[in-house]
Amino acid sequence: MERVSMSFVEYKIFPTQPSQDCLTLMAECLKVCQPFLHKYIWHMEPFRLKPVQEEHLYGKVYVGDNVEDEWFIISLLKYLSYQLPDSIVIRVLDEDGEILLIEAADHLPSWAQEPDLAEKRVYLYQGQVHLIPISDRPSSLTPLPSGVPREGDAVKTIVAFSHITRASPEVQECIDRRLGSYPRDWSSELHYCHLVVPKVIAHVLRESPQLISPAIQKLHDLDPQDSRMIQKMERFPQGPEKDLVTVGMGIPRCLYAMLSGSKIFPYKKSDWTLPGAEDAQFKAKYHGFKVAAGLEVMTSTQRNISHRSANDPAFDKFLKALNSLDYFQGLLPGSKEYEQFKGKARDFYRQDHPCDEIELENTPLYSTLFTHALATFDPSTPMKPEDVALKPADSDNWLDINPNVLDDLLAQRFLSKSRNDGTNISDLEHFLQESSDMKGVEGSRLTQGTKTNEGGISFDSNLFESALDKVLGMNLDSTDHSDSDDSESEREHDANEDDMRAYFEALEDQLKESNVTSDDLDLSVMKNLLSSLENQEGFQGPTNTLINSMLKESS
Repeated sequence: MERVSMSFVEYKIFPTQPSQDCLTLMAECLKVCQPFLHKYIWHMEPFRLKPVQEEHLYGKVYVGDNVEDEWFIISLLKYLSYQLPDSIVIRVLDEDGEILLIEAADHLPSWAQEPDLAEKRVYLYQGQVHLIPISDRPSSLTPLPSGVPREGDAVKTIVAFSHITRASPEVQECIDRRLGSYPRDWSSELHYCHLVVPKVIAHVLRESPQLISPAIQKLHDLDPQDSRMIQKMERFPQGPEKDLVTVGMGIPRCLYAMLSGSKIFPYKKSDWTLPGAEDAQFKAKYHGFKVAAGLEVMTSTQRNISHRSANDPAFDKFLKALNSLDYFQGLLPGSKEYEQFKGKARDFYRQDHPCDEIELENTPLYSTLFTHALATFDPSTPMKPEDVALKPADSDNWLDINPNVLDDLLAQRFLSKSRNDGTNISDLEHFLQESSDMKGVEGSRLTQGTKTNEGGISFDSNLFESALDKVLGMNLDSTDHSDSDDSESEREHDANEDDMRAYFEALEDQLKESNVTSDDLDLSVMKNLLSSLENQEGFQGPTNTLINSMLKESS
């Protein structure tokens, strides 16, 4: 899978004491993070760490299309710096640079908004964001590093002068708001759905829900050999209808959108069939087939990778460090629970494989989970109570985003109070329908609940009247005509103008005989313009093009 252009998050964990052993530090990090790691469903790759030249721990995770993985990892790192307050200082980056500064850009000092000046100056320490300031003048005597500091010097500065480097409360609040309930709770990012699948797949998903990620990813990275596997579905046939089970599970929204967007269907060569689209279980069976197809491809591409932890003195040292930290919670060596904890530690230790050299499903975590799930399947095992009484599936209407919903999402994301500075088309239509007197419009919603400035509304009546005249076609007395040497064209122009003048004179005579006034026409035209503008739903269209051209010609 090509990862060169994919989004990623990169991080370094620096020990505050140079003598601190990196493998022991890695063991401490695993113990702190493990409660959040064992159930989280990664979009692509899992959280990883590895020692680098006994100087620091390093990790790089490709997050693909799901930026929430990036912020979940940032929340883990922030939590680590809080739980190990005097032991570590952390730097985190993504493909755009200093991600923490980018997120808090509206609350930074002016100098920190320059990427070159802020490079290697933002870190996590003791659960907070730290920003190493620069001196006001180059000649100032200060213990703070100048230019682009070395990471080791930056770490020492933060530890020694944390009261100076701690970022402002506004920056802290901005980052905390973006992290939300991470890493303790990420349920808001899950979409609960039903999947109708064979029992073996139900067992795989029940034992290792993280495998839903590589299964869905494979659907978007199919080659001709993968397609031939899906045509036959030999490893995961559908089987008799009575042997199918309905599984309910929460899938990250980004993955669910990918699953819904995949358009593969069963081939005649396989025994998989789907009901009609009107069937109540069509979506559950269709999604179940696609997950089965992804797992089918995984079985063909999965291969054994070297177990670097076997007979590895460094891994033995890592296990000893975990044991001293009570990672195994007093479990007896050799017991089932002990081996499960040891397996998780082994997978975490082995995650430093170059992620762009192996397929996603062959990363240590997914490879181990898939192998174990298939090996432990027992078709005689009865269904669990939670698989019998399923709660209703979530609505997936959020997949269909209209412009109004998008505006609301942007408003929530960027803390905008309302669209168009609090004034929208419906308010303007209401304004046109209000009664007025010498003091202005009474009871207008445009002024209710808002505080107007002392200068009132700035309104160019001549410009507005000129624009309306052009819409109404009443600007017929203008003498601003371009000269032409072609007398025939002038005569045609005069004739057309005479025809238009005669047409409007006849129209005016008809209006005099009716109860329709010029004000009624103006109001009707304005309402039609507003209605057309609203129907464009914020997109470019003929109405705003017409209005813009009128305003330009009138100015």
